[in-house]
Amino acid sequence: MTTKLDTLSGAVQDLLGDKIKSLTTALGEVTVVVGAADYFSAMQLLRDDASTRFEQMIDLCGVDYQQHGDGRWEGARFGVVVHLMSITHNWRLRVRAGWRYAAGELAYQCMARCQLV
Repeated sequence: MTTKLDTLSGAVQDLLGDKIKSLTTALGEVTVVVGAADYFSAMQLLRDDASTRFEQMIDLCGVDYQQHGDGRWEGARFGVVVHLMSITHNWRLRVRAGWRYAAGELAYQCMARCQLV
């Protein structure tokens, strides 16, 4: 039997394809990690495609991983974590991306592209 999370994971996999660095399901949530270069196009696809239709951004966080794991973090120091909600499908998705700039700069760029500032 296919669960709602399996359906969501499959839709995200089919839609984003090679833009995905990782796609996991844990604790009843689906998380997709994309590269910084693919971030904005991935977010637009997730919003506009009928198979996902994420109409609402619930949360936008800038993250500094410098002290994460007692300094043993090997990914990008800065990142963005976004929580999306599809009212159409009644599901949620966490999107993460590493970033070369300070996390606040990424959050500002996200808001500027969405015309929130």
